[in-house]
Amino acid sequence: MSLAWSYLWNNLLRTHIILFIFGHVIAISVAFSANTKEHRAFKTAGKISLENRYFPDPGMYKNTKQYEGSLGINPEFKAFWDESKSVFSFTPYIFLSTPDNEKTHVDVRELSYTNTFGKFILKAGISTVYWGANGSRLLVDIVNQTDIVLNIEGGDKLGQPMLSLSHQWDIGRLDLFILPYFRERTFNGVEGRPRGQLFVDQNSALYEHEDEERHIDYAGRFLVQLGKLDLGISHFRGTDRTPQYVLAANQSSLRPFYVQGHQTGLDFKYSYESLLVKYEGIFNNAHTTNSYLAQTLGFEYTIYKFYNGVDINLFYEHIYDDRGESSAAIFNNHSVIGGRIYFNDKKSTEFLFAPSFYNRTGHLETIRARIGQMLTKHIKWELEVNTISSRKKTLLLYPLRKDDFFEARLRYFF
Repeated sequence: MSLAWSYLWNNLLRTHIILFIFGHVIAISVAFSANTKEHRAFKTAGKISLENRYFPDPGMYKNTKQYEGSLGINPEFKAFWDESKSVFSFTPYIFLSTPDNEKTHVDVRELSYTNTFGKFILKAGISTVYWGANGSRLLVDIVNQTDIVLNIEGGDKLGQPMLSLSHQWDIGRLDLFILPYFRERTFNGVEGRPRGQLFVDQNSALYEHEDEERHIDYAGRFLVQLGKLDLGISHFRGTDRTPQYVLAANQSSLRPFYVQGHQTGLDFKYSYESLLVKYEGIFNNAHTTNSYLAQTLGFEYTIYKFYNGVDINLFYEHIYDDRGESSAAIFNNHSVIGGRIYFNDKKSTEFLFAPSFYNRTGHLETIRARIGQMLTKHIKWELEVNTISSRKKTLLLYPLRKDDFFEARLRYFF
């Protein structure tokens, strides 16, 4: 009987959320027609990216192509009215890739209506939320699903249907979310790189809960800002964004398996003069596996005006996951150390160098280097090198050891 009531409640709640979202879309059109031209404002922006990758070595698992090309189109549209208390946002994303057609996809990063009344902010629609402080492994950032075909480190996110309510105080902010629909993670296909021996068949996902992608998830975060300290406490309940994997019946691919779970997170940033300290920690309790603790601790130190106006940013991050080598994360007991150089010239030239090491052996695992500068006011070029030199067969990076690549990017901002 309790299962029946739960099923009925979830469907009723989902229906109310969808009706609420559509109701606000109608309200937007009514508001547009009711407001005069003087009360409305529009803003457009975005970027177009052309990227080409070259892999010095053929792939090891039938993905032998050594060239990969892609085109990304990411426009942004915003409309403001009622003294900017009401905002309509639309950000589509189109990604075309060859030779791996599985990477090609269209997504809506943002399609939302936001209304501010007093110290409350209500948002309905599809949106993208970023939590956390560190960059090498994103732990507390769990609201949106990872668009991993764009960035294996997890920095790019898919748009998430949501209904959120926020309250702003002088010292902080509370954000509450109802997430009525789950987004499955993107994966490289058979011809995609980088990937392991078995490709992940994203079209045959499994779920622990019978509601599958229609399961309603909940999340919340309280951010406290005290001087130079930003402290965030978060909690999530629902379908875990990171899948487990099940061997397919044909034994030639993996099926993503999404389980139910809870995750509590803590993150903070503290700045003192030129030093920035960053921390993220989570306790994750998935229903089908043992609970685990993961954390990252980072330090950044900036040397301003080092020479002829050049700024140097040095950083170190320590990543720890108590599951060790059984973790589904690439970095589980690693350190990332490196630096950024900002030349502060007319072309905004920047350089990044970031190697990672496996802490148990001290071996070099990866190297990432990138340089870029503006060609014009709207056009930027970048060159990037990524190498993988993992030696330990039990680490997730080891199957990717032939997937070093050079990448050239050309981006147009408008």
